[in-house]
Parts: sequence; C-alpha cells; structure tokens
Amino acid sequence: MFQAKIFQVWEQLLTVSRCGYQLLQDVGTRYGQFCQIIGEWLQFHYHISAGLGLMLSDEA
Repeated sequence: MFQAKIFQVWEQLLTVSRCGYQLLQDVGTRYGQFCQIIGEWLQFHYHISAGLGLMLSDEA
C-alpha cells in the first residue's frame, strides 16, 4: 500500500517534470525564433539605412 503510494507520487513527479521540460523546450524554440526574427529585422533595417546613406552620399 505504502509502496504503491510512493510509486504514484513518483509517477506524478515524472509527468510534471516531463511537462515542464516540454514547456521549456517550447519556450526556448519560440524565443530562438523571436531572436532570429529580430536579428533579421535589424539586419534588414541596417541594409536599408546603409543603402539610403550611400544614395544620399552619391547625390551630395
């Protein structure tokens, strides 16, 4: 009886930790994608500003 109770609690702990791990992985993936999007956006803006800077300096 007592062992069964311990086993039950252990199983619940494993389930909770597995869910937590899955959640952390999801958050990590989403965060990674978010950082990548921001990085690409910044790069894009950098190229536009660099391009505009070149165009303006050519006209001057």
